[in-house]
Amino acid sequence: MAQVDSYKNYESSLLTNITELRTAWMNAFDNNGSVSQLSNLSSHLDQNLTQIVLTWENYPSLTTDAIVSQYMGEVRGRY
Repeated sequence: MAQVDSYKNYESSLLTNITELRTAWMNAFDNNGSVSQLSNLSSHLDQNLTQIVLTWENYPSLTTDAIVSQYMGEVRGRY
């Protein structure tokens, strides 16, 4: 179960980070943010998006619902 929880937390925090960074970038752009500020936000956003790509390349069918389903199948098989 710890693996399921760990992956759920990872997936959730990654998507939250991307959403927050995208919103921050859009706000900075709309409010004439500095090039430095936009560059910094873009860099952080790129890092998070790279994590998604690398995860998908290594585990193309890995998603939280699949992990939970697998875990539940294992639990049912034990009892």
